[in-house]
Amino acid sequence: MKIILMRHGQTDYNLAGVYMGRRLDASINETGKVQMEQTIPELQSLKPEVIISSPMKRTRESAEIIGNALEIPIEFDDRITEIDIGSLSGKSKAGASSLMNLSLEAAIQQYRMGQYDYSPFGGESAKDILERTERFLKGLKQRKEKCIVIMSHGGLVRSLHGVITGNLSLVDKGIANAALIVLEYV
Repeated sequence: MKIILMRHGQTDYNLAGVYMGRRLDASINETGKVQMEQTIPELQSLKPEVIISSPMKRTRESAEIIGNALEIPIEFDDRITEIDIGSLSGKSKAGASSLMNLSLEAAIQQYRMGQYDYSPFGGESAKDILERTERFLKGLKQRKEKCIVIMSHGGLVRSLHGVITGNLSLVDKGIANAALIVLEYV
């Protein structure tokens, strides 16, 4: 099965460098809409049969742009919803690192290496995310489609990529809005 991992289009919070997590449910902005439209030719060539999307506004809107253009169905799955970062939602990167009592660089590195634990802030731990990711992927093995788009969020795209490939090369990198990563999954 071919899996196309995608991150939602840009939001105003992304533009401002503010962490959203699961608790801020923002819409994509005009740039985000254009970003999604620009992925359509490449997606058409890959011939996806369905989109499985996080139910959050930014992913829902992104999935609808693609689903409407490609005339394919959209399903929503809570297991690929963004990471719950607790009370860090709505904070700038500097504000979040201050609350975490870490330097900005250390906080970003910890997040990207999957060593974060947002439970002290009322959120999820890396273990929670990994378990959720693995449950989602286990369910995909039962599906009949040959090509599926998974519309999710930066943290979940990194987690999905790492579990599917066994390669953590993306954990220390940001995932751009509207990024598209094609993988084989068996």
